[in-house]
Amino acid sequence: MHINHIDLQVPDVAVTRDFFIEQFGFTLVCSHSDEGFAILRDSAGLELGLGQLADNRTGAHATVRAGCDLGFMLPSRHAFDAVFARLRENGVEFRNAPAGPLRVGAFGCLAPGGVALEIAWRPAQGGRR
Repeated sequence: MHINHIDLQVPDVAVTRDFFIEQFGFTLVCSHSDEGFAILRDSAGLELGLGQLADNRTGAHATVRAGCDLGFMLPSRHAFDAVFARLRENGVEFRNAPAGPLRVGAFGCLAPGGVALEIAWRPAQGGRR
């Protein structure tokens, strides 16, 4: 068994959709701006659903607040460094950044709407990443 999709409620579906397409290579499966949702797919087949987040009391847009993150495990230190550089060049807000020469690395950043991301890399050990 494996997870095949994740749904997130975000304040601006279009901005968050474009972020995942441009920064992480997701492809668009479908998008309905009038209904406030989009479905994206990554290269491994995971689908990411994005829905319009609204404050239930007022109907106003709200900010994502959660004690969790979406994690991306990268296959190499080179890929890790490239993603970090690309996100930094594009002005992404970081929660923390890698420091010094790393044998294992991770950093946190925020996608539009306050979606927390963790980007990590570690060398293969015994055939496992």
